[in-house]
Amino acid sequence: MFMEVNHIGITSRDPEVSANFYREIFGLSQEEETERAAKVLGIGKSNLAIYGEKEDHSISVLNSGCDFAFRVDPESFRKIEERLFSQRLEYGVRKSAKTLFLNFQDPDGYLVELICEED
Repeated sequence: MFMEVNHIGITSRDPEVSANFYREIFGLSQEEETERAAKVLGIGKSNLAIYGEKEDHSISVLNSGCDFAFRVDPESFRKIEERLFSQRLEYGVRKSAKTLFLNFQDPDGYLVELICEED
């Protein structure tokens, strides 16, 4: 099974202050921002995604204040999805161009995301 950390995400009251802190303390570089993250900082091949606080608390994604994502190969993606399904755990799958995303929560409510580049 191929797996590596893709990103770690945190929720911040002030993403700019948090980004400055991580840039100054760890020397992280600013990466391209995304539609979901207010700030994205590079950590080797991974990144730290800093999200602003959400207004709509009825949406479970990012409610925990922390998330992490693993990059996996297509076979591992399918096997993990099968395990989630067989255990009747709630999860969501979305596709963007050639990338698949699978989101679910761990027992403590932390968001876990799988990211898979399709062949």
